[in-house]
Amino acid sequence: HWDDNMRRLAAGVNSPIRGIVAVKEPTQAVVVLATRTQSELDEGQPQWQRLAQQVETWSIDGQRLFCAVGEVGEGYSHIAVSYRTAVIALQKLFFTGYGATLFYREEPDAAPLDEAAMLGDVEDLVAKHDLNGVIASLQALYQALGQMTNVPVTFIKNLYIHLGYLLASRQQQPAGAVRDVQLYPWYKILEYGTLGQIHEYITTLATQELNRPSYSSLVDAAIKIIEEKYAEEELKIALVAEAVFVTPSYLSRVFKEETGQTVGEYITTTRMQNAKRLLLDPRLKLY
Repeated sequence: HWDDNMRRLAAGVNSPIRGIVAVKEPTQAVVVLATRTQSELDEGQPQWQRLAQQVETWSIDGQRLFCAVGEVGEGYSHIAVSYRTAVIALQKLFFTGYGATLFYREEPDAAPLDEAAMLGDVEDLVAKHDLNGVIASLQALYQALGQMTNVPVTFIKNLYIHLGYLLASRQQQPAGAVRDVQLYPWYKILEYGTLGQIHEYITTLATQELNRPSYSSLVDAAIKIIEEKYAEEELKIALVAEAVFVTPSYLSRVFKEETGQTVGEYITTTRMQNAKRLLLDPRLKLY
């Protein structure tokens, strides 16, 4: 319904600007706007800027949208340039997150950055098990990177992948245990589309790892699997035991001795804690 939605919004805009809507993908549309003269452009631009910003309020299946606007040019030949600059503006979505209107602007290339300098004392704080210090450093890093919108996204993701390795190295695995590659921190970081998503993930990971009591490698691995797969309805003690290569009865006994909870109780507690966290998240809507 892209075309209908755009026309419905445009119907109330008294503007000399005219345009066409082309659906590129099920969740992406390209809008080309034009006027005959510069004066008509100047007259209509404020209304169409407001129209672009209205797109921010749309959602598809609960997912927020965004709008990227390319530079204005003269003549049909400039349409390709305008589209290309809109795509460049779209890349800034990584920094702003969804629900934003992004206008293209030319920026100088970023100066070379030192990964070690950007990480600061995070590695030392992790080694010291200083959770508060780690969280504060991660927040400072997130705020600093959020202002560096001309820094390549690959550099930022590599920075967080380094942190993921650092935290993952604290995890003990029983001999012979094999984890799904999609559960590794670096896989998840590469999969995320915004800086905010990566920051939230790495902060949660740090909190989990640095808050984790000292358990045996078996129980530690079982807890890790539960925390990563708690949302799967079929998650039961048999599946956890299979993943760590022991029998359910043996895992049940050792898990209870070390944590004071049964595996089933730990799964339920983990699900309730995460449900509470999601309910308190202001970015998520309830229907």
